[in-house]
Amino acid sequence: NRTLWDTHEDYILLSEYLTYYSSWSKISEKLPGRNVYSVKNRFYSLLLKHGIEKDSLNLLDDIKQILENFYP
Repeated sequence: NRTLWDTHEDYILLSEYLTYYSSWSKISEKLPGRNVYSVKNRFYSLLLKHGIEKDSLNLLDDIKQILENFYP
């Protein structure tokens, strides 16, 4: 799928990360048309967009904050 990501897909990606962590294949199953590599790349792009380092000790809390603030 070479279309742009929409906010609904971003929400699914981040919320599924809270369940499956970095099991990109399981997360990609929830996003039809998106392969494992595009899901992983989008995840890290979202972290950068929101100023979160991928090695953050509070990564799960940071993701919860993003979901609450940007995807109500």
